[in-house]
Amino acid sequence: MIKAVLFDLDGTLTDSAPVVTATLAATMKSLAGVELPLAAFRKYLGPPLKASFADLGVPADEVQAYVAEYRRRYSAVANDVELFAGTRQLLQDLHDDGFALGLATSKFQRSARGVCEHLGIAHLFDALCGDTTEKNLFGKAEVVQAALNELHEKGILDAGANRPASSGTTASLALDPAQSRAAVNWRDDVVMVGDRIYDVEGAGVHGVRTVLVEWADCWPDERDRAWATVSSPRELHQLVGEVRTRGF
Repeated sequence: MIKAVLFDLDGTLTDSAPVVTATLAATMKSLAGVELPLAAFRKYLGPPLKASFADLGVPADEVQAYVAEYRRRYSAVANDVELFAGTRQLLQDLHDDGFALGLATSKFQRSARGVCEHLGIAHLFDALCGDTTEKNLFGKAEVVQAALNELHEKGILDAGANRPASSGTTASLALDPAQSRAAVNWRDDVVMVGDRIYDVEGAGVHGVRTVLVEWADCWPDERDRAWATVSSPRELHQLVGEVRTRGF
């Protein structure tokens, strides 16, 4: 029976697109002298920063410097985000219904906690997990792993992740979601909620199904790989309730 719901942060709970695109644009202008319209950066909502800058043409040996500059600029505006309409009530309703809630974001954990505290939702999460290395070593698979393990340690889930904790080692980045989906049984005690294929793949490493939300940017080709899609927080609340009653 489903006991917990894991959430992505950016693009799922928070409308961070204006802040992210503006920061990407400012970073590229500052370091590369490249000026692009903000709309050109929307496809980088979700992918790891290293991959985004590489796709933007930044040489491999300079990517880390661009990531550092982005982080510096972003830290000044990290709290300038708002919750999507209905998501605060969604979290409260799920909490009141007895579901454990976990945050699994590739953002630095310290930054993610700060955003959640600023928005007044941190107290609703039983596990609030992000990149604890602050070196961009954690992807979605690693933070989902951390959330599952923390919920298990707290006695909420009967089992943690199906892999040993990575402790932020680069070896953990070799996890193959496609291979894992074929090899791991789907869990019935937890579901992931996100907005991009990275959520589907990262949760799939651990046998966790993903629901993709459609209240932010829509990526139709990615939706086809999700277990389910929802168009509103109310629809998501209903879906989770139905899963509790009928199972997956």
